Amino acid sequence: MFMAFIALRHYVFKLGRKGKRLKIPGMLIPSFNEASLFLMAFTFLLLLVLHGPFRNNVAGFFLKPDSWESVVLSLIFAAGLWFSLIHVFMKKRKSSFEKSVMLCFAVCVNAGMGLMSGVYLLRTAQGLSLFFSAWNFLNAFLLVYMYDSRTLNNGHITDEEAGFPGIFWGILIVIVIFYFTQHVFHTHWTVTFSNCVIYATSFNDKLLKLIDNN
Repeated sequence: MFMAFIALRHYVFKLGRKGKRLKIPGMLIPSFNEASLFLMAFTFLLLLVLHGPFRNNVAGFFLKPDSWESVVLSLIFAAGLWFSLIHVFMKKRKSSFEKSVMLCFAVCVNAGMGLMSGVYLLRTAQGLSLFFSAWNFLNAFLLVYMYDSRTLNNGHITDEEAGFPGIFWGILIVIVIFYFTQHVFHTHWTVTFSNCVIYATSFNDKLLKLIDNN
């Protein structure tokens, strides 16, 4: 996940040096609230504790970094993970530093998982599933491009507080997704992580609005 993010950033940086700039419509620029960030962090820890290959992948990156860039990213990622976990229990507004590391954490998780699950689907899938592989590649590229060009910035980490229902239902559904993808459908960990992150960023808020309306 981490090396995929670094490799994609290098590619985007090279495009920027060639003067190739994309105009991203505002509707495609994501934002992250406390609930979505917490659920991403929770999913990361869930896989870290319960999934050996994922744990080995993470341990290899943090314990045996192969460049200064890996060291910096590991420190920023750890800080972003920490603040994403604790801010649901805090009432204070996020500082600029906290938003910066939380944004890096969110981009690394979303883009890294998008790229890795896209590679996995490309190698193993057929037919319509190839579309989802291409979609994951495109989303990962756009996310890193927006982050690198500062189109996606600290302003897209909102100060909206996560209520108890958002966290409770979010944790419950992430655990259900994790169980079914890992123990019923036996999917690769990248697909499990990707599905949980998609729920956290795209569907958790919609579910809460649906519950509130009823």
